[in-house]
Amino acid sequence: MLVYDQDKIMVVSENMGDVIFVKEFEEYVQETGFSIYLCRGYDPQTKGRVEKVVDAVKHDFLDGRIYCGIDQLNAACLEWLDGTGNEQLNSYTKKKPRDMFRDEYRKLIKVYEKRNTDIVVTTPHNAVIEYLDNHYKLPENAVPNDERVRVEKYDDTLLIYHALTNDLICRFPVPEGTGNVVSLPQEEKVLSIEEENYLHTKIWSYTQMEGRFINSEIIGRFQKYLICEEKSNATIEKYIRDVTAFASYVNRAAITKELVIEYKQYLLDEGYAIRSINSMLASLNSLFAHLGWTELKVKSLKVQQQVFCPEEKELTRAEYERLCRSAQKKHNERLCLILQTICSTGIRVSELQFITVEAVKNGNAVVSMKGKTRTIFLTKELQKKLMRYISEQQISEGCVFITRTGKPISRFNIWREMKGLCTEANVDPRKVFPYNLRHLFARIFYGLEKDIARLADILGHSSVNTTRIYIVSTGYEHLRCMEQMRLVI
Repeated sequence: MLVYDQDKIMVVSENMGDVIFVKEFEEYVQETGFSIYLCRGYDPQTKGRVEKVVDAVKHDFLDGRIYCGIDQLNAACLEWLDGTGNEQLNSYTKKKPRDMFRDEYRKLIKVYEKRNTDIVVTTPHNAVIEYLDNHYKLPENAVPNDERVRVEKYDDTLLIYHALTNDLICRFPVPEGTGNVVSLPQEEKVLSIEEENYLHTKIWSYTQMEGRFINSEIIGRFQKYLICEEKSNATIEKYIRDVTAFASYVNRAAITKELVIEYKQYLLDEGYAIRSINSMLASLNSLFAHLGWTELKVKSLKVQQQVFCPEEKELTRAEYERLCRSAQKKHNERLCLILQTICSTGIRVSELQFITVEAVKNGNAVVSMKGKTRTIFLTKELQKKLMRYISEQQISEGCVFITRTGKPISRFNIWREMKGLCTEANVDPRKVFPYNLRHLFARIFYGLEKDIARLADILGHSSVNTTRIYIVSTGYEHLRCMEQMRLVI
C-alpha cells in the first residue's frame, strides 16, 4: 500500500470514496499492482503525521544551514539521518525509525521498471510462484514463508533470486504456451557452486553478445566483491553510489568506451571538481576490472600539483584560537575540546570514536581505520582537560565525545556546531571544516620538524604525496618567499 496526500496532480475526484485518478496515475497503479490510500483533506490524524516529518527536516536539519552545493547537502542529510533523524525515539511508537524500518523492510515490494528481460517481483505462496501465466514450483525449504523473490528471464531460462540478498535460488526452463505447472527435476533442486558460477558466466556471456549492461544483479555482486576485498564501509558506499549514478546516466544502454568518455565529459560540464570526477572514474574502473571489461577503463583527468593553496580555504592558527574561545563563550565545552583534540593530534573527525576514557587515562589512543592501525599520543595538557571533562560529565567508559543518547557524536553535528561559531569568531565559514583542523596540525608540525615521512605516518597516509597536499602554504606565504629571493634587479 502507498499513502498519498490529496493532490490534483493524481486525483480527479474522491467520488464518494470510489476515487477517480488521472489517467497517467491510474496506469501506474495498474502496472505496479499497489493499493492506494489517500489522506483525507484537513485530517491531522493522517496528513499531520506525514507533514510532521517534513517539518522536522525543515527545522531540525535545514534551518540555519549554509548551502554549499547539492552534493554536500545530500551528504550532510545522510549523516543527520544516521545520527539524529533515524535514531530518535518516536513519542507514539516508542521505537526508533531505523528499527521500525528494519522490521518492515522484509515486507516491502521493490518496484522495477518494465524491461526487455521481464524483471518482476512476486511473493511465493506454498512455494509456487506465478509468472506470465505459468506456475513454477520452488525447491522445498528454498524460500521461507512470506519471503520475496525476484524473477529474471534470459532467453529460454527463468532465474529465481532472493529479493533482498540477490542470491540465486534456482533456474527453470521456460515452457511453451501458458497454464503450465513447472517443477524442477530432483537432481536440479539444489545448485552447486560450480553450477551457479557456470550459470552467471552464461548470463554475462549473453549480455556481452547483446552488449554490456549494468543492472541491479551486477551492482549487487560488485558490492559483495568489495566486501570480500575488505574495503571500508565508507569506500563501499561511495563505489556503489558512483556506479549507481553512472547506471542512471546510461539509462540501460549498452556500455561502450565512447559512452564512458561521454560521461566523463558530462561530469566536467556539470561543474564537478577534478578530484571528485577522478574519484568517480576510479569507482567505475574498479567495476570494469571486476567484470573483466578492462577495455572500458578510462584515464583520470590530470591535475597539476598546487604550489600554494587559496588563502580563503586554509584555517590559520589565530582563527583556530578564536573558534576555541568562541566555543568557550557559548559554554560548549564539548565542542571546544573536540577542536583542540583534532588540532593537537591530527586525527580525522571519524577517528574521534577512538578517543575513549581508557585512551585518555593511558595518554595514547590506538586508531584502526582503513585497514591500518596507528598509535596517537595525547599531550599532557590535553590529557588533563579531557580527564576533567570526563569527571564532570560522569563518563565511566567508552567514547569521550558522545551525544545525550550516549552515542559517538557524528561528523555532521560537529560540522554544524563549528559553523555556529563563525560569526562570533569572525572566521570565514568557507574555511571552517573539521578536516581543516587536521591540515593546520600538519602545517605546524612540518614547520617545526621538516620531516614529511614522519608526518605521513602520524596522519596515517600510505603515500607522502597525500601528505604534500596538507602542508602546501598559502599564496601570501609563497609570494613572501619569492620576494625574499630578491632576484629582480
